[in-house]
Amino acid sequence: MVRACTVCGLPLPEAARFCPNCGTAAGPLVATEERKVVTVLFADLVDSTRLAQRLDAERAREVLGRFFDAASAELIALRGRPEKFIGDAVMAVFGLP
Repeated sequence: MVRACTVCGLPLPEAARFCPNCGTAAGPLVATEERKVVTVLFADLVDSTRLAQRLDAERAREVLGRFFDAASAELIALRGRPEKFIGDAVMAVFGLP
C-alpha cells in the first residue's frame, strides 16, 4: 500500500514522517480499498520521425524537450499527472491523488 501526501499528492516513502516535497506531516498508514475512475491520456507528436530526419540530433532533442515541457505544463494545469515519456509521446493520468 502506498501513502500519498494529502496536500501535494506525492507518493510517500513507507517510513516518511513528512512529505519530502511540501513538508506536510504524513498521516498514519490506514488500510483502505477504494475504486476510482481514472482517465489515461496518450499524446503523440505527429510526424516527429520525419521532423527528426530533417533536423540535426541536438535540434531534434531540443524540439522534443520543448514538446514535453509544454505538454507537462498543460497536463498539470488541468490536474493531470504526466506518468511516462515514451519516444515522442507522453502518457498522463487524470483522477489519481
